Amino acid sequence: MLVEYDGGSCECFSSKEIRAVLELRNTNNENEFWISGECSYPCMALLVKGGFAHVSYFPEGGQPGFVSLNQADSSGKTVFIKDFEIDSENMVEYNEAVVAVLQFYKNRKMPDNFNWFEI
Repeated sequence: MLVEYDGGSCECFSSKEIRAVLELRNTNNENEFWISGECSYPCMALLVKGGFAHVSYFPEGGQPGFVSLNQADSSGKTVFIKDFEIDSENMVEYNEAVVAVLQFYKNRKMPDNFNWFEI
C-alpha cells in the first residue's frame, strides 16, 4: 500500500508499518495522507490534527467521493487543518480513522466503521 504524506511517501507492507506512518505529524501536530493500492483508485485521504481526522474515500477518478460523518457532532464549528476549513461534523476520532485505513488496506473497499456523506 502506498502512503503519501507531507514530507514524503512510503510503501507499507503491514498494518504495523501503516500505523507508524500515520503517526507522523508536523510542528502543528497535523499531516495530510493519501493512501492507495497498486492502482490510483480507489484511494483514501486523511487530514489529521491531534486526536481527530477528516477522512475521504474516492472509489474512482472523476468522482467527488465520500467524507466521514460524525453524527454525534452537529455543533457547526469549523476546524482548520493545514489550509482546509472543515466542519466538525466531518471529523472523526483519529483512532477510528486508523481503523478505516486498516480496513481499506485489507480489502480496498470503503470502510464501514463510521458513517459517510456522499459529496
